[in-house]
Amino acid sequence: MNKDAKKEVRARMDKVLSELMEKHAEELSTLETPPETLITNGFPTDLIQSVAEEKNADLIVMNSRTHSRLGQMIIGSTANRVIHNSRVPVLVVPIK
Repeated sequence: MNKDAKKEVRARMDKVLSELMEKHAEELSTLETPPETLITNGFPTDLIQSVAEEKNADLIVMNSRTHSRLGQMIIGSTANRVIHNSRVPVLVVPIK
């Protein structure tokens, strides 16, 4: 894929993600502590941990999505890496 095509794909992805994040942020804005949204690019495990440390998070809450019967018995690889490498406690919520 050429450089211009990559930029176009990234711009489209960022737009779709921004709209999705905005929609959910609006739905959750009535909470006592409304969510912050962040769209970034990179290795998910590293980004989750660095943002949690940057924000002085007390807890990382993330989902674990599995696509197979065997996968239902194991935590997803991103969640697993975060659990084992994070200095911040991690709560994993399964999605069915």
